[in-house]
Amino acid sequence: MRRAPERRGLRHTFTSSALLLAVAATVTGCPSPRIQAFSASPRRICPDSKTVTLTWSVDGSARLSSTAPAPGLGAVDRCGRLDIPAKEGEVTLTASKCFAKDVRSVQVLEFVKGPQQTTLAPDSPDVTCDETRREAVAVVVFEPTEFDAGVRVHTLQNAWDREVAVAHRGRAWTVPAGGTVTLEPRPGPTLDSGVFTGGPWVLRARLRDDEHCGSPSAKALLHILFNATIGC
Repeated sequence: MRRAPERRGLRHTFTSSALLLAVAATVTGCPSPRIQAFSASPRRICPDSKTVTLTWSVDGSARLSSTAPAPGLGAVDRCGRLDIPAKEGEVTLTASKCFAKDVRSVQVLEFVKGPQQTTLAPDSPDVTCDETRREAVAVVVFEPTEFDAGVRVHTLQNAWDREVAVAHRGRAWTVPAGGTVTLEPRPGPTLDSGVFTGGPWVLRARLRDDEHCGSPSAKALLHILFNATIGC
């Protein structure tokens, strides 16, 4: 005896509904992918630089891609480190999991072409005060994750209204208020190719008569802003 056509339709409807419920339950029980960390170091590179280091960590499956072809990209481990050729372009990390929407993060790599300007200014934790010497002192750095080791500083322009003494790797300059100094190669028999960004830069400024350590006015160097001209 044949089954009635409507019973086949009911069975098909039940099967489809059960499948949809199963998929929904799978999606609900699967958290969204998450990028925990992604960095490219350095991001501002010299044309003769060799490599850029990628580091990443994701919750889910990971995939790397770039606008400039590079070896080792594609599906990668959830956490990892990879050196790629130093080329301009974008590097993208994609995290995926189950049926959830993919999550992406992009690092932009660019060449330092000709003279470029960047800023150099201290953060509050980097500033100390010496009441005996009546000066505020700050130690600042060009972030190595941002700048290639081959990037040089050509000039420093003091955008502040106070003279600042600058020291870096055994060299020292005094930059007048609103003035500019050129960081020339060191003279001597040994070739000196210039002043590189790497390493700490120590800034010192005299306290005024109404400024004292322990008071808000002691953070004098928080107002400083250097415009640095850089190049390779």
